[in-house]
Amino acid sequence: MTLFEQWGLVNYIANKDYEGNVIAPDRFKQLCVVVNLDLFKVKMGLPEDYQLGAPISRQYLDATQRLTDETRFLKQRVAAQPVASGIVAFPANYFRFDAMRYGYQRQVDGAAKVIWKPVEMMTEDEYSDRAGNSIKEPTVKNPVCLIRSDGIYVYPTAIPQVDFSYIRYPVDPVFDYVQETGYITEGASPTEYEWPKHLHRDLTMMILGYIGINIREQQLEQYAEQHKAQGV
Repeated sequence: MTLFEQWGLVNYIANKDYEGNVIAPDRFKQLCVVVNLDLFKVKMGLPEDYQLGAPISRQYLDATQRLTDETRFLKQRVAAQPVASGIVAFPANYFRFDAMRYGYQRQVDGAAKVIWKPVEMMTEDEYSDRAGNSIKEPTVKNPVCLIRSDGIYVYPTAIPQVDFSYIRYPVDPVFDYVQETGYITEGASPTEYEWPKHLHRDLTMMILGYIGINIREQQLEQYAEQHKAQGV
């Protein structure tokens, strides 16, 4: 559903509440951004789900095929990411590292061939162990990388570019509306949710939770069907 349709549905359900609550469009606009990040956090894995001896969330990236499909729009790839002085700058929408590869070139039967090598992600301790060992030190055949505050450091630093994949943040939704005298219409430039349609109900439930309305999924389905039948 569109944001405008969701706003209408939320107000329809809110009016069913005994308190007669109605959510203002500016407040709804803020909540759309909040629940967008809430759902993102759920799909990436909630630390709140961790239990003693089992630090695993109920949902996390690529845990199942369904979760992979639901979050595929967040996966970004830069096929020729420049490495400036051994550093890959964080993209503006960067959330977390996914994978990195380097195209190592060598001659095979007299012809140039690119052999893709994974760039191994390491901790500072692991890198210190590798860098201080002449046998295990990073090479173009076995490159490594580590995350620091100002970027992803790639070793050896002579590597000019890499094939870089990462997980990005979802784009903030923007509820665009026009305030007329006595009524509100949809604006011309909304930014809709990027999430698949089947998750829009979850987002609606989250918004209702923030405004203090607790309903069951079956009730929400019934309200949604009534809402569509009325053509609101």
